Amino acid sequence: CTSSSSKSPLAQKNYNTAAAKTNIDNIRVSKTSPKKKSNSKKSLSNKNNVTDPITNSSPSSTSNQNKTDFALEEESTKRAELIESPATRLLFKEFSRKFRFKERMSLEKAQEFAIKCLHLQEENNDTDEDYVQLPRHIHWRVYLELADLAKRNNDFQHARTLYTKAINIQPYASQGWLEYSKLEEECGKLYKCASILHRGLSYCHNNEQQHNENLLTRAIKHEERMGNLSKARQLLGCLKSAKIEKVWRTVLEGALLEGRAGNAVIAKKVLKYLMHHVPWYGPLYLEAYRLEERHSSLTIACDGANDDDKNDDYSYYSPSALIIVERGLEEIPRYGPLWFAAFRMCEAIDVSKRDFDLPYTMAMMERATYCISRELLWKVHMEAAQVQERAAILAAVAAEKDYVDNYRDAGNSTLSFPTLNEKLSRCRRCFARTVLACPPNLCWKVWLAGGRMELIAGRVDVARKLFLRAYDVVPEKGRSAVLLECARLEEFDGDTELAQAILCKARHSGNSDWKVWIESVSIEMRNGKRERAIHLSRIAVAIHPCTGRLWASLIQLLQPDGEYSQHEALKSALRAVPKSGEVWCEGARIHLNPLVPTFDLNKASQHLSFATKFTPQYGDSFIEALRLELLNRWIVKIALPFINQLERHLLDDESSALDIGGIHAVIGTYVRKAFFTILQAKYVSEKEVSPGNGLAPKLNMNLSQESLPVLDLYGDYANVVDTSKIELRCSNADPNYGLLWFHCRKQSTDSARIILARAKKYVACDVFNFAHFYVSAMVRRAGVILAIRSEQETASNSSTITFEGNEEWDSLLEERLRTAPSLENFLQGSIEDQNAVTLLESDISGVDFITGLVGLNRHKELKSLSLIERRKVLFGSDSLLS
Repeated sequence: CTSSSSKSPLAQKNYNTAAAKTNIDNIRVSKTSPKKKSNSKKSLSNKNNVTDPITNSSPSSTSNQNKTDFALEEESTKRAELIESPATRLLFKEFSRKFRFKERMSLEKAQEFAIKCLHLQEENNDTDEDYVQLPRHIHWRVYLELADLAKRNNDFQHARTLYTKAINIQPYASQGWLEYSKLEEECGKLYKCASILHRGLSYCHNNEQQHNENLLTRAIKHEERMGNLSKARQLLGCLKSAKIEKVWRTVLEGALLEGRAGNAVIAKKVLKYLMHHVPWYGPLYLEAYRLEERHSSLTIACDGANDDDKNDDYSYYSPSALIIVERGLEEIPRYGPLWFAAFRMCEAIDVSKRDFDLPYTMAMMERATYCISRELLWKVHMEAAQVQERAAILAAVAAEKDYVDNYRDAGNSTLSFPTLNEKLSRCRRCFARTVLACPPNLCWKVWLAGGRMELIAGRVDVARKLFLRAYDVVPEKGRSAVLLECARLEEFDGDTELAQAILCKARHSGNSDWKVWIESVSIEMRNGKRERAIHLSRIAVAIHPCTGRLWASLIQLLQPDGEYSQHEALKSALRAVPKSGEVWCEGARIHLNPLVPTFDLNKASQHLSFATKFTPQYGDSFIEALRLELLNRWIVKIALPFINQLERHLLDDESSALDIGGIHAVIGTYVRKAFFTILQAKYVSEKEVSPGNGLAPKLNMNLSQESLPVLDLYGDYANVVDTSKIELRCSNADPNYGLLWFHCRKQSTDSARIILARAKKYVACDVFNFAHFYVSAMVRRAGVILAIRSEQETASNSSTITFEGNEEWDSLLEERLRTAPSLENFLQGSIEDQNAVTLLESDISGVDFITGLVGLNRHKELKSLSLIERRKVLFGSDSLLS
């Protein structure tokens, strides 16, 4: 038995408490237990368990106390080993340095070095100078390094073994549990990851039973990701009795969780409480500001959904969000991100009032110059220049619009560039201040921004000089970015050949950026050279195989070659970049295209789920999710009557004897019926159809009144479907790029909810105008599925039956959809008004449905655009400060 004098004070205290508790429990049992007659076995047991007269305990209780004593002592020893001496830290630092050196040589040499250090004997210390002898109690750190090495080498099973060794050696260190949980999460084993985190929490806590902060925060986030909000809140509940000064970071994570779940009221209360107790933490005010902005923009987006587009050019702001920012600036006046949030809010205030002199914004920026750190001063001047540039454009457009409305026809309007030049004079002065305050290695970005500003004023020669100056001072790493800007400038000026030559030089430079390849493909497409664009795309994905945007561009370019070519490119892309949201979004767009044989809303939903999860900052995925939601909850209801009629027809006794050609004929009849019924219903109600569809306003279709389903196509179609869940997910992700996203963002101050509300109007309009295509595509797909079911029901051999939902069924359905006549072929068969459909086929194709907004899928000549529109096409999707 270990004597009590050899224990640490903490172990002795815990031991005495446990012993006292055991004695009290024994007394309680003896007082409350009824007296019964004992049998022979029980009496024998009592004889063996004789009470010791000194300790007043039986031998079995002494053994249990010894075990408890040993466990407490072992725990105390393990926890003490977490506090490393300076000599131990120095040894591990030396090991890490040599390990990283071996790792740069090869993973095998690094692994061999680490294993040798683990098994190094003391007598070999003088002979093996290249190795580091480490104390046994820090071997768990070496196992973590080896596990990370195995994980990067895709040897996940060996990595699991090494992580297990690490946590067995030192279960009270949170690093092992965190890394092990990350491995299982990356392998898709979410429940095992949750189990590891909860086991880690049972070990990693301090004397006051407070869990490790990093481990608890990760466990909360993981439960949120799995959708177990109640479990996440239960984990947060253990902090109820803790002091806020010690757990405020985890409480902050709980507030953000409630905000992401849509419980804005609770989140605001918690954040307000934290701002009172932790006033010195800058990111706290930033998160409170973002939450307030998202919540206020929800009301604005809902209220403005029915407004005309005339107010789309102006911003909205939240007064309560500005109050939070001002409070944060009073507490932490040198915290840069809060100042830039204040600039954004002040710009929204001035623009909403149509005060394009920006008095409130410039006053806030003047305040910032006295408080912000000197390292960020040049960014304040840069922001001032860009804010004034945007205001000058808005002022010039507003003046032009007033002039057109009052004096001239809108068709003959041109932008008043002298007025715009006058507005840009203050902007030029701000750029001059930026150059004076900017570090020398970043001046090239200021010259490029100034050149972009001169382009909208029509001063191309001045912009060219500024770009050349940027090329002279840019470091080698950013040279391709400057060449990219020069190429855009020449295309802006109409010299396409020179722009292509500059891009060719940029591609062949030693450090060619993937953006150069994207721009090379885009310029070929704008000039109508699709084959050349495909050739460049294939070279680009070979050089930059891990860039999802290049693969997405290639998939889009292959659309005219057929859906099969797109699918082959999609498979190659997913093998190269399986976690690229852009690639998964392109896969969803293929299945959302009504003129593609494999039109499938379910697969599109799966692809968009991956897209928004892997790359949440890609805004196009959320806009495509809007299109999917509108189709599922609006257009599918319109297609159901036609599908039900088709199902009854195919179940008739006469139809059971039809061959595959006859079944296709029946399907074609209902496809055409759905197509022209929707068209007729829209024309009868005098609704406008998109001018690009090419159909005459009158179609002589002899459709009976009984065949006309109840069409819910009219009214305020932007609010037909509740998309609040998508809007919540989008506002939490806060996307920042995408072709459709930039098109729907009118101002730089627009929040994600406002952009998505605007996108909903645009997408709903397109879905309404092309509802006849979507409905007929749904009827065609349902007909093919019904034909397969009918064929399997009549099959005599049960082994040939394929059950729906498995891979075999998916392969069979995909094959039948491809072999069945396409939607275009169905629409051309046995129609009286053949000229109308021929005209339709010449104007509408699958290219028009590449993205969710039909108007963006057709390239416009740059010469036909105004200078501001031309600059937005060429420069509007790329930020210099990113």
